[in-house]
Amino acid sequence: MSIIRLRVPAQSARPGPPLSPVLGQHQIKPAEFVTQFNNSTGGFTSGTPLGVRIHKVGPTWSLQILPPGVVTALGGSKATGLHRSDLWAYLVHFRGATPREARTLFGTLRSLGWSL
Repeated sequence: MSIIRLRVPAQSARPGPPLSPVLGQHQIKPAEFVTQFNNSTGGFTSGTPLGVRIHKVGPTWSLQILPPGVVTALGGSKATGLHRSDLWAYLVHFRGATPREARTLFGTLRSLGWSL
């Protein structure tokens, strides 16, 4: 079994570079992937970058769509009016992050210019 990891914008996958060469390496038809991906991402805002894992066993493959990253989900490069406790609740209770992972993210956000 192999796992192929990609980042693809929701509802915006199109056959062609850079997607088709990666899929072609693994004998996955780009048109099939694009159709399945675009149909599966209907609940996300168009263009939102999503993580994708393709699990391939022999000639068959399955698609796993991951939620947007925390920074994307929280509104881009800088959020206004976001309180540290709200972010903590979001990370630990809804995303299942450990306290250590949450503290690491706080440091990353501060380095990006967020004020928490």
